[in-house]
Amino acid sequence: MRWQQYVTSRGHEETTFLIIDAQNVQNADTAMEKGYDAGKKVSGIKRHIAVDTQGLPHPLR
Repeated sequence: MRWQQYVTSRGHEETTFLIIDAQNVQNADTAMEKGYDAGKKVSGIKRHIAVDTQGLPHPLR
């Protein structure tokens, strides 16, 4: 549904500009995935998100 909204508002299917960001998230000690970000001194996972200029999310591969 969001993709249809995007195509109708923009007129084409190709994205020309994406904003990519990352966020560190603390998770429980029992989590299967765990890392450490030395710059922020946070243990947990890092999640990434990309959005276009309309604010619609795009998958990262």
